[in-house]
Amino acid sequence: MSEGLQVVATSRRYRILMKILFYSIPVLYGGVWFFADLYPEHLAGYSFEIVGGVTPLMKFLAFCVSMIKGGVVMWGISVLAELFGLYEKKIFFSAESVACFRKLSRILLWWVAAGIIVTPLTTVILTMNNPPGDHHLQISFQSADLTALIFGGVLGIIAEVMEDGRRLQEEIEFTV
Repeated sequence: MSEGLQVVATSRRYRILMKILFYSIPVLYGGVWFFADLYPEHLAGYSFEIVGGVTPLMKFLAFCVSMIKGGVVMWGISVLAELFGLYEKKIFFSAESVACFRKLSRILLWWVAAGIIVTPLTTVILTMNNPPGDHHLQISFQSADLTALIFGGVLGIIAEVMEDGRRLQEEIEFTV
């Protein structure tokens, strides 16, 4: 198989994988919260007691809140599917592919922001049945968030370099 055909075939597989992942995200997030009481180690990362256990209302609200971050993940997956779709058509250094890299850069920043919002909301939901004075608000910034910020910046720089290369290539093609 020639390299060009291999890129097309690999890109097609990744595009299909991204589509599957896109539709799997809500199912996975729903499963995590639906079965939260069966796997208490999932909740072990929280440094507080959940009085009365995790109720169905808490599960539903926590799922809805977690889908803020899940929505950002789905957005990122859809942009990756779009990028692999371009590669499948052998469109590599185009304005569309540069736009995908720019979007991915921003999506990583939004992913961090979503995480900063989701954690406190989830802790409030999980402690909503606790007695007065025993409600919690937890804020988290993890190494994965820092990595996402750095990688988002790197992707932004890569997008700019690709845009400059695309413009130069375009100028060469139109130079007589």
